[in-house]
Amino acid sequence: SISGINGAALATALSVFFFNLVRLILIQVKMKMHPFSQKTIHTILVLFGLYFVISLLPISGYVIFDIFWRTILVFTLFIPLLFGFNLSEDIKNIAKEIFKRMSN
Repeated sequence: SISGINGAALATALSVFFFNLVRLILIQVKMKMHPFSQKTIHTILVLFGLYFVISLLPISGYVIFDIFWRTILVFTLFIPLLFGFNLSEDIKNIAKEIFKRMSN
């Protein structure tokens, strides 16, 4: 095969992208709805920023350890950014409910 595993990955990514694009267009045309908002774009930008910051960190050589500490780092940075930039009403409401239950 010419492209090997990279060609299969590219074909999968393109088919998933086009399937979701067609689905998005159909939802927009048939139901006059749009599932994304300005906050969606901001959330994606925050995630890309976190990805690039975390990719600059050194790799320890222990895969499981790297997965574990990078995951914890993403959560400890992303959750405060979600609240700070008010990116998700749903998560904010869930957090308020949890804090209310913990305070009782």
